[in-house]
Amino acid sequence: MKKFLLLICITIFTINVIEAQSAKKLLRIGNKQLKENQIQEAQASLTHAIKLDANLVEAYASRADAYTRLGKKDEAIADLDMANKLDVKNAEAWLKNGNL
Repeated sequence: MKKFLLLICITIFTINVIEAQSAKKLLRIGNKQLKENQIQEAQASLTHAIKLDANLVEAYASRADAYTRLGKKDEAIADLDMANKLDVKNAEAWLKNGNL
């Protein structure tokens, strides 16, 4: 029974690590898409990254940039608010939020 529980814990941990790596990969893809002015694609990639890792502050900040470029001010503000909640020392998110 102990071995079974240990196996379950290891499996869950491994899945979480893989999802975090996938989220960071999607963050990199989304940021590249933003640079290439593929705004809707970037928003979709960043949304997927957030679904995989809801604590990925950079994904919220980048998606806020995509939302801003798409004219979705309310969504951008919501993402910057979340970035601020997750990392209160993130000066960039505070400044961007203040400018919207």
